[in-house]
Amino acid sequence: MLHSSMEEQIDLKSKELEKQFLQDSLTDLPNREALFKNMKNIPKFHIAILDISSFKNINDAYGVELGNKVLQKFTKKVKLQLRAQIIP
Repeated sequence: MLHSSMEEQIDLKSKELEKQFLQDSLTDLPNREALFKNMKNIPKFHIAILDISSFKNINDAYGVELGNKVLQKFTKKVKLQLRAQIIP
């Protein structure tokens, strides 16, 4: 029973570490590592690169904490728009 419990804990920790390795902790979006991993497994896909012009100015003027909130809100809006386009 102890062995089984330890294996479960190891599995959970491994999944958690993989998630941290493949996902941005602030936005919960897949990161560059996830992109490279998925490129090998998906024969055809689309990629979008979004740039918030002069985002550094937001962090400089209002602080990183507010800048992070802007990124999180922006991410939610983009996800909603993508879902609306995929699932009408």
